Amino acid sequence: MVRINLIPKEERVKRVKKRVPTRRKVAIPAGIDVYAGIGFIIIVLIIAIVGHARLTRKITDLNNKIAAAKEELKKLKKEVQLVNNLTKEREKLMVLVDMVKELNKERALRFYFLQEMLRILPEYVWLTSLNEKERSVSLSGITFSNLIVADFMERMMKSPYFQDVELIELKKTEIEGHEVTNFTITAKLVFPGIRKEEHDGKT
Repeated sequence: MVRINLIPKEERVKRVKKRVPTRRKVAIPAGIDVYAGIGFIIIVLIIAIVGHARLTRKITDLNNKIAAAKEELKKLKKEVQLVNNLTKEREKLMVLVDMVKELNKERALRFYFLQEMLRILPEYVWLTSLNEKERSVSLSGITFSNLIVADFMERMMKSPYFQDVELIELKKTEIEGHEVTNFTITAKLVFPGIRKEEHDGKT
């Protein structure tokens, strides 16, 4: 069936226009995109400057801490050097103290050795020489018989100050027409209270 539109043409155009509303265009001011770009760049620069300032402060603080640590290390090195120097001086002093002790011990040994010699020396024995070196002693003398020499050696063996008593020489000779016996005896000196191993280590 054929439909006939009886609405006038003008009226039809108006109705069509009412049915299809037109969109309004928003007017953007010229150059706003340029300003937006500049603003964005400024914001980025501000953020970068603030971040750089913070990083600079952190680096400065770190450098200050490193400098303080180095200064403290220098002080510690000086203190360590001082301690080392004092330790060396103390070691030198201890060496001197030990030397003094050893000298005093040797003096005491000689004193007691001479005192012991006077105690055990038999009658009619005259010493002509006495040499002491490195805890060893060599005695030379004269007497009237071999028996007196044997008695002297026996007394030395019983003494706590002598070890390894040995007869080196025994011979007859004359002095002003009188027959006498020359002898030489060697022995090791022992300081009572010192172990034999320590004594042997110093010979």
